[in-house]
Amino acid sequence: MTAKRGASLLSLGIRLAATRIPRNEMAHPVIRTVSSQRLLHTSPARLAADSPFTVINAQDENDFEDKVIRSSVPVVVDFHATWCNPCKLLAPRLEKILSEESKPVCLVKVDVDKMEDLAIKYKVQGVPAVFAFRDGKVVDKFVGLQDEDLIESFVARLVR
Repeated sequence: MTAKRGASLLSLGIRLAATRIPRNEMAHPVIRTVSSQRLLHTSPARLAADSPFTVINAQDENDFEDKVIRSSVPVVVDFHATWCNPCKLLAPRLEKILSEESKPVCLVKVDVDKMEDLAIKYKVQGVPAVFAFRDGKVVDKFVGLQDEDLIESFVARLVR
């Protein structure tokens, strides 16, 4: 099954970003994960009013459009794959840093195996790939497992 997924990603030109993985990754704080199916009529601005940080799993391209492109708050989009170990290590770091942010920000997770067209549209060539959106436009991005300092500066540039 993994080989099949890998083959589909290779056919899309997506590769796993080479990264170094720390020996002991610390557990991240508990963060409210919200299924966007329950939030079809809830805007990211409303979510931000309830909590400064929310995690949404994008269900399809229309959902992505609603939660990211039309958002009035800054959005971090995490393009990942379920089989990707660096993705599994980056997610808690990203969530921890975003949860500590005092200004409203939303994290939208996109599985590249389920939403290949979206990955192609944004030219995702490796996973994990993290994009910063403000006013519906990409303003910054990085690829691969990154140190917390780089992620913190990435988030700071987005919410300023």
